[in-house]
Amino acid sequence: MSADAALAADLGVPMRAHEPVLLHGQPGSAEDWQQVAERLPATLRAITADRPGYGSSPLPAAGLAGGVRAVLDELDAPGILRAVLVGHSYGGGVALAVASHAPHRVEAVVLLASVGPGCLNYLDKLLAAPVAGPLCALIAWQLTRGSPASSSPRSPGAAATRPRQTTT
Repeated sequence: MSADAALAADLGVPMRAHEPVLLHGQPGSAEDWQQVAERLPATLRAITADRPGYGSSPLPAAGLAGGVRAVLDELDAPGILRAVLVGHSYGGGVALAVASHAPHRVEAVVLLASVGPGCLNYLDKLLAAPVAGPLCALIAWQLTRGSPASSSPRSPGAAATRPRQTTT
């Protein structure tokens, strides 16, 4: 029995192909990846989950370690054994952390304007902190969009308007 088959048996799920997991930056939400996910080949099912503390995630902001736990949970739920992690900005840092923590679950890592080891500054850490992170993200969102967050359906913490998993 292969290592992948053994892991699938341990998780009690059928084996699945190497799925792309698209990890958004900070602030942001899984919705940031919608146009990319729609353009992927129909044979790929892109996972576009909100990181803890952002979008529709019920979890509080939790930094890189919390991001690792959330990604592994997203892989476990549908039985994805190995994934291609695609990370933008802080999501790239999460992708690198997952690859370091659970290399047997990662097929490849693709980084887009990513943070990396040792490059997080105080603003990154503040945005990833419980309570302060979502508040700062909301303020940053308002400043970058030039409109009140209440009028924007894509503001951090807004209710989700689409499923967490995109099938294309």
